[in-house]
Amino acid sequence: MRIKLKSAWLLVLIGTAIAAPTLADHGKHAPARYLEASAVNWIPLIAPPPAADSAQQQRDLQAVLDMQAANRGGGERYEKALADSEASCFRFADVIGPALNSKQLPITTAFLNRAVDEANAATGILKRYWQRPRPFVISDKVERLADIAPRKEQQEATAVHLFEYSSYPSGHATYGAACALLLTQLVPDKQAALFLRGVEYGESRLIVGAHFPSDLLAGRIVATVTVTLMTQNKNFQRDLLAARNELQRALQLAEAPVPIAVTTKM
Repeated sequence: MRIKLKSAWLLVLIGTAIAAPTLADHGKHAPARYLEASAVNWIPLIAPPPAADSAQQQRDLQAVLDMQAANRGGGERYEKALADSEASCFRFADVIGPALNSKQLPITTAFLNRAVDEANAATGILKRYWQRPRPFVISDKVERLADIAPRKEQQEATAVHLFEYSSYPSGHATYGAACALLLTQLVPDKQAALFLRGVEYGESRLIVGAHFPSDLLAGRIVATVTVTLMTQNKNFQRDLLAARNELQRALQLAEAPVPIAVTTKM
């Protein structure tokens, strides 16, 4: 499913939401550098999740079951879905290339981590507001894999509830879409492939049983709105330029031809 957001409508709607009453307390976190998520009223920006007894909810659940059935028994896509449970923009190295390496890109790493974490903060606000149960809560036919597999250690009831009722929007879908949007600004010629990888990264959450398709769509919208707001921030603009310069240098070095050794006969 695709949604086309007209830029004028998006900016007007965002403008009406900024400076609305705070919906979350981020006092335990470091001050935001690019975007203070709690300064935005996210509720009118994102459509509500499907009602529990609706036909859309049934289609959502069936889509999860179908995706799991199609990837049951392993395979490349199954393994990739498990690996995509890691929340990291460096999962996109399969698009950018091995030069996208956190150990060699300190500036880029700091920029991506900060920007995506601040974008994803908005999902926490919406999750707490909607408290949508995850697919495996709705149906015992949904298999729990990767990071949502049942834990052996005992957990507090409150923590379990917060986890099981935090499906909407998908944090991973927000994360993946934000990574795609940010990396596109660092490596513009990879835009198409990056956007496709962002969608795939989100869809991995269907395979592991963590989310519904509508969770993914909402996450992509959150990412679009947050990154749009960030691009207006001077700190973001400065850090983006520094990260772009660092990553572009790494890409150029990675593509440089290997010098051919010259041997001289004596």
